[in-house]
Amino acid sequence: MKLLIFAVVNFVAAVLSGAAGGGGALISLPTLLLLGLSPTTAIASSKFGGLGISAGSSLRFFREKLTDRRAVIIFSIFSAVGAVMGSLALVKLSSHEKLLQQIMGYAILLVGIPMLYFRGMGLERKVTSRRMKALGFFLIMISVIFQAGLSSGLGALQLIVLMGCFGMTALSASATRRMMQLTVAVISLLVFIFAGYVDYKYGMIALVTSSIGGFIGTHIAVKKGDKFVVNLFAITSAILALQLLWR
Repeated sequence: MKLLIFAVVNFVAAVLSGAAGGGGALISLPTLLLLGLSPTTAIASSKFGGLGISAGSSLRFFREKLTDRRAVIIFSIFSAVGAVMGSLALVKLSSHEKLLQQIMGYAILLVGIPMLYFRGMGLERKVTSRRMKALGFFLIMISVIFQAGLSSGLGALQLIVLMGCFGMTALSASATRRMMQLTVAVISLLVFIFAGYVDYKYGMIALVTSSIGGFIGTHIAVKKGDKFVVNLFAITSAILALQLLWR
């Protein structure tokens, strides 16, 4: 019964994440905790879900030719380095998890979401300065480290950075982030598997339901357009931020 409950919840979370460009972990991870998994095992097992969503969404984005291959290669390299650092630091970070999550919550709520509307981000492609891009690469690295080590939907920060610092549209940023997530999920999973943290029953369910849900959610996003993605992403990010601040 627990596995069935998780399958249904994770599928819904994957559809939402595929449509909004992120945020599925704010539903799936607390569910794993409520079902009795330890925080470390829940984070490790949820990486299968991240792998599934990214695979399903990336397939849909490739069909629409929304993925910038050059950008994907560059950001995937940064993601690989951050994923190794974040996964290996999971145990050490866990003692400061509350503080780190509150910092991320305030960053999303007070800076990230207003930026989506004050600057009109994500609605059309923009040219950004070298300084802004340099800041973007730094923020991407930090966000990947936190995402790999703490999960909790923190990858949502990457979408804001890709739109704000690199001038991508919402759909293009979502497509790029999904390919980055593939790198993060694979590396994190390898580290967690060797460490013996993964519950494979929940992991396999997360992989299958997330792949299907991610594809469906991304299909909805592609059909609705950039403005829909920005608005839905803002809503899910606000919920994520409040969860990080007061859970």
